[in-house]
Amino acid sequence: MKKKIAAIIGGVIITMGGSTYAAMEHDHSAHDHGSQSMEHQSEMKMPDGMEMHTMEIDGHKINFHIMNRKAFRKYMDNMGHKTHKMKEGMTHYVMMDITDKEGKKIKRAKVKLKVIGPDKKSEEKAAFPMMGNFGAEFHMMDKGKYQVMTLFKIKKAKHYGGFWHEMK
Repeated sequence: MKKKIAAIIGGVIITMGGSTYAAMEHDHSAHDHGSQSMEHQSEMKMPDGMEMHTMEIDGHKINFHIMNRKAFRKYMDNMGHKTHKMKEGMTHYVMMDITDKEGKKIKRAKVKLKVIGPDKKSEEKAAFPMMGNFGAEFHMMDKGKYQVMTLFKIKKAKHYGGFWHEMK
């Protein structure tokens, strides 16, 4: 199992040098990735157009928040960013926070997010750090299942995982 994980991580490291997640682009629902992706995942309904997914990746607790435009606007207003607007054509904001094995919130990391829609089209973005969270805007208008993936680097260690999110 350790060799399999090392091979997967090696592929991700090679992929990080480019601009795509080619090594992670296929459907992961039929594969076992152990603690690196969907093993410890839960989904919670949140108020006001926000949904939360929680998972563990290599001992790090990850909270993903998916906000529609209205929830994003309310979040930005509450944070004092009243002039920040979601870009034209974007429908959702995907935000994540990372907590380490000791329970300390990670504030410095390189984070990439990728969303693959039900039509198999994908968007990949570097997540913008803001107040200890990392986020990016995506177009998630169509109904169906979206694969949401992250690849993050803390110091020199790279970690990846993902989950499925259904738009109804």
